[in-house]
Amino acid sequence: MSSTQWGYEVSGTVFLHIGAGKTGTSSLQRFLKHFQTEIEAQGFYFVNTGLDLETVAHHQLALSFGFTRKDDDRFCEDTSLSLTAEVENIDDTKIIISSENFHSHVTHTKLRNLHQAFKGKQVKVILYARRQDEWVDSAFRQLCEGGNTHSINEIVEKVKYNRLIDYHWQVKVWEQHFGLGNVVLRIYPNNSAEFDVIDDFAQVVGLNARSMLERFNDRHNPSLSPAEAEIFRIVNCVSLKKREVCEAILAILRGDETVDPSKFHFISEQMRVELMRYYERGNALLAKEYFQREDGKLFD
Repeated sequence: MSSTQWGYEVSGTVFLHIGAGKTGTSSLQRFLKHFQTEIEAQGFYFVNTGLDLETVAHHQLALSFGFTRKDDDRFCEDTSLSLTAEVENIDDTKIIISSENFHSHVTHTKLRNLHQAFKGKQVKVILYARRQDEWVDSAFRQLCEGGNTHSINEIVEKVKYNRLIDYHWQVKVWEQHFGLGNVVLRIYPNNSAEFDVIDDFAQVVGLNARSMLERFNDRHNPSLSPAEAEIFRIVNCVSLKKREVCEAILAILRGDETVDPSKFHFISEQMRVELMRYYERGNALLAKEYFQREDGKLFD
């Protein structure tokens, strides 16, 4: 699909990829890093302000505007001025910014400050939505690997408060500041094995990625099984040597063929139903408005 099929002029456009997390963002960012030179040769530009040179992700940029910080709208004015100076004279290049941190602890003040930093540039916000119960299950495993001690029930309440995966609210609040029609909502399907987020992103921004995709092998971002993640969470609560203890236990479990971690699950069927019911109305509104699905089903 060419960029013109999306109905907007891409020259000088900022493509702001905000996640959501757990939708192949790390794989996409590794792809952008791996083929940065080839991508730039096609007329793309990676903003240097707040860029992590190891990942070609703009996590520090998001943090500088207050994203990821709870109840804190402070931002770094120097970073804002640097971003403005960098992008204001770019007119014939497509600009890429990518960090899933941009959809964390979103407030009107943060969006207003970010929008002002682009100084009238056309900004297309790209958001990938994953079914909320699947997102929570995947995110919880990653959190436990990173030191989480909270139960999944506590994490669910935090996610609801933060509106991380309230996609209807996210789309509407970003549109309020960046304009109607300037949020590109894409669905990350349950069967992700049949979906290539890198290829989809390339189509959205107008990147010819076929040759690069054939040569890219760094896609795998392994997650802990539910059983392994629970072991991490428990050890996180009691041990000062979290990583060492967890790795030792996992080495034993993974060497024991009698253990089948796939038999363990975090989210009960009741929790799944309750979680999807919580987001049901917003999902239905998005399904009808953005995908013309009269049945109101955003996800399969």
